[in-house]
Amino acid sequence: HFRASSPVDETSHTSKRSEHTMVGALWTLAALGWHPGVKVDVSSQFDTLLLSTNLPVPALTFVENPSDRIQLRGAAAVQHDELVRRSFSILYEDLAFFRPAGNLLIRRLANVASTANGLYSSLDGTVSDAVLPRLRGLFDAIDQDGDGALEPDELLAAAARLWPPGEAAKACLDADGGEGCSISYSFTDFARLVGPQQMEPWVTVGPAAFPHGALTAHAAGSRAAQGVSPDGAIAERIADAAALASDGGSSSEGGGGSDSSWGGRFDRMAHEFLTWEADNSWDGRRGEVVAGCFAGARNAALLCALRQVYCENAVLRSGGDVVFRMLRPPSRRRA
Repeated sequence: HFRASSPVDETSHTSKRSEHTMVGALWTLAALGWHPGVKVDVSSQFDTLLLSTNLPVPALTFVENPSDRIQLRGAAAVQHDELVRRSFSILYEDLAFFRPAGNLLIRRLANVASTANGLYSSLDGTVSDAVLPRLRGLFDAIDQDGDGALEPDELLAAAARLWPPGEAAKACLDADGGEGCSISYSFTDFARLVGPQQMEPWVTVGPAAFPHGALTAHAAGSRAAQGVSPDGAIAERIADAAALASDGGSSSEGGGGSDSSWGGRFDRMAHEFLTWEADNSWDGRRGEVVAGCFAGARNAALLCALRQVYCENAVLRSGGDVVFRMLRPPSRRRA
């Protein structure tokens, strides 16, 4: 026999569903950084989050995902330029709707940075910092499927070619009396094994002799850290950022530079933005945002990080579109 549900039962079930929904919403908001009854200093929160992504330059080579390396380079560029940092801080404070997405991104990068720093520290100085970027380039060249591990078939394929990664692959295969051919190597394992052979020509040859996306991004970040900014033509700045982002292994949504991709759209927006510099039609907080944006546009590492985020993060892409429209001078707006 089946008993028809009474109005009391229906009300009870509805109440429980609402309660569960409310609890889920509160947990989600808490995860995004919202705490009921607690007044948050948003500016201080931004500084704390940004600082959490701090990573020594050599440790960046232990970040497996090339896209994460690019974005961590960008975070470092924000920290190192006060105009840029202030611009990002204002946007973080004022665009509350997009703040949760920013929190999620930066907290994920902070976890990535923490893991990479731990791996770097585990070497305990046994491998020279100067050779780590080169080792990362060799590793990535052998790692054909980009999964962050060198499998025996990848090592054998690389060793069959006459090129620097082939010599590194042979060193792995010859390890432990030839047992290396049955072992999968992480980058940390690879650095421990190959790093001590840093006097070998195939290790000491600079990145320019063996171009690779990871090495290119590393070199661009090093120039930014040293205060050297690419002051070439606007088109060259955009092309540099597009090349770095494409090498970084962005998603199929648009890491490349084709006009129809998200990357192509970002390039067009960046190109237009840089032509506004002579307008000088901003003041107040908006003026501070614009000043930081122009400063950031001269930093290849930051520009390609923003491009990467624009291609991969739909919510922050919308935020970028909002900022772009907000900053566009009246004289440049379409009727």
